[in-house]
Amino acid sequence: MRRLVLNASAKVNLTLEVLGKRPDGYHEIATVMQAVDLSDQVVLEDARSLALETEAAGVPAGGDNLAMRAAMLLREAAGVDRGARIQTAPVRGWYDCGKPETLLETNRHLLVTGRGRMPAATPGVSIEGPVRVEDDVVLEESAIGPNVTIERGTRVSRSRLRNCIIGPEAVLEEVDLRDSLVGGRAVVRSFSGRLNVADDSEVVG
Repeated sequence: MRRLVLNASAKVNLTLEVLGKRPDGYHEIATVMQAVDLSDQVVLEDARSLALETEAAGVPAGGDNLAMRAAMLLREAAGVDRGARIQTAPVRGWYDCGKPETLLETNRHLLVTGRGRMPAATPGVSIEGPVRVEDDVVLEESAIGPNVTIERGTRVSRSRLRNCIIGPEAVLEEVDLRDSLVGGRAVVRSFSGRLNVADDSEVVG
């Protein structure tokens, strides 16, 4: 029996905008995606007819399943009359980042499951893991963590960050942020609380 084992890689939608409905009923979208080191395993075996097997509760195995629908369309387009036995590994979690809360929860999950990266020890800076801090981030007199990701080129001074994602080349001075998203090249000064700002924003408390 012919057998193929594949990894279906996961991704995180950092932004997702629905642009409009197409004539075929689907929607055009604009999105920014980030690949992650998580994947589902899919096993395909040659068979006389199409069938999908899954151990995940609540996942349809018939024509409502997107993998099954894709297999049916592929078989029709290729003009073949045989099928495949499709097996999927149990799904451990679904993280839809359409809202800031779910993006932050996905960040926490990734940090806890091995994507963390501790910075080098710096006088005056305390770190509570898990965190991911890129090498060229500058930290001064600050408390970072838990569940914080800080991207390259960012400078954080005299600040406290908890459960936050900070984009590249941002500047944070004298802030106390929790449950916050700060875009790339944003500047935030003298602010306390929750914040959700896009790239190139400026916030002064």
